[in-house]
Amino acid sequence: MSRGGLLSSALPDNELPLSELVAKKQIWMKSSHPSNLQVNIVFSDMDDTLLSNDKSISDKNLEVLDYLAKQGIPFVPTSGRALSLLPHEVLAHPASRYAITADGATVNDLRTEEVLYKSHVKKEDALALFELMKDLPVTFDVFSGGRAYTDNARREQMKLFRLPGHHKEFMLQSRIPYEGSPRDFIAALDDIERLGSYWSEDMDAQVRPRVEAALAEVGAFSVTSSMGVGAEILAKGTSKGTALLWLCKHLGLSVATAAAFGDADNDKEMLATAGIGVAIGNGNENVLRAARFVTYSNEESGEGRFLEWALL
Repeated sequence: MSRGGLLSSALPDNELPLSELVAKKQIWMKSSHPSNLQVNIVFSDMDDTLLSNDKSISDKNLEVLDYLAKQGIPFVPTSGRALSLLPHEVLAHPASRYAITADGATVNDLRTEEVLYKSHVKKEDALALFELMKDLPVTFDVFSGGRAYTDNARREQMKLFRLPGHHKEFMLQSRIPYEGSPRDFIAALDDIERLGSYWSEDMDAQVRPRVEAALAEVGAFSVTSSMGVGAEILAKGTSKGTALLWLCKHLGLSVATAAAFGDADNDKEMLATAGIGVAIGNGNENVLRAARFVTYSNEESGEGRFLEWALL
């Protein structure tokens, strides 16, 4: 069915109450007609999107990945994670040919292990930001070479943070700790994909304005977030959306036939850019408004169920 048929309304979408807007974007769930959508590539966030809350992949989502592989439709994990932190089950799947990591900072060819595209943070900008933030009660994560690092002192501090849901456990497990100051660590690096800074929910009102002031003073970054407290810090102009555009152009595929799935602010530009932007039902308001469609939650295999409707 046509985009206009699914989303026609007397009011512009940006003026609708959220519940009414979501209901419009979920009309496809009740449709008995074929979707008539053409999907030539699929981009997908990982956490709280493709993955269930326990970080597993549901049988339904795996079935659809198998179908994409059989049809030769590339599946592109598109994550704020570093490459080494993507689920092995996804990286090894035959549908996965490319990966977009670090919130769009890097596009990787999974077969050749080549970096095809990068939009990375300058070392001098990272050092300037650390000097402004070094005394704040926050982490200062550094993504480099497909891995995520944090200093031991801030990793220990993170153990006391209140963070949303299951995020703290994953972050503690996924960051490679090192001794010493981030200043010295950053100075020794050849390349920086992105930075990350997180703080406790109960300190948000005090910490967020100071982090925002530091970021504004350096003025070299684009900033997004995959959860309520924290900043994912990228080179200016970098996003999952810009990386999606680059990869589609590189592969000679139309953005209009690109499907993209996400749940958080760092997915918003990607969903708005893709011709078939799909918000997971558990997504935040920004994402629900940016998407063309809304599907079931990640715990209900929302991605697999939408692609099943769209493709099968």
